[in-house]
Amino acid sequence: MEKVRRRCGFNCGIEVGATGSKGGLCLAWKEDINVELKSYSKKHIDVLIKENVGRVLKEEIRMEAFRKALDDCKLGDVGYLRIWFTWERGNLPETNIKETLDRGLLMRSG
Repeated sequence: MEKVRRRCGFNCGIEVGATGSKGGLCLAWKEDINVELKSYSKKHIDVLIKENVGRVLKEEIRMEAFRKALDDCKLGDVGYLRIWFTWERGNLPETNIKETLDRGLLMRSG
């Protein structure tokens, strides 16, 4: 998987090997993205991605590419129960910021 990742232009990444002919995970990124590996197993890769806020247009292009990759791989958001947001700051409505910082993915059928 590392050879394929590098051939696609992603010099950074983590691969979790397949068991026989089933499974396996790969997360790949370019050098200009700061990725901190939190944990991984045969079923998940958990990372924290830190990027500069000033690159809004570039970020939107990356998000669109990420959405397309999820769609191509037939992966969908697991969803949530109860509280939607995992981070919140500010008490007043005009300064309140809420973010969902963690997501889970699953294989869509069909």
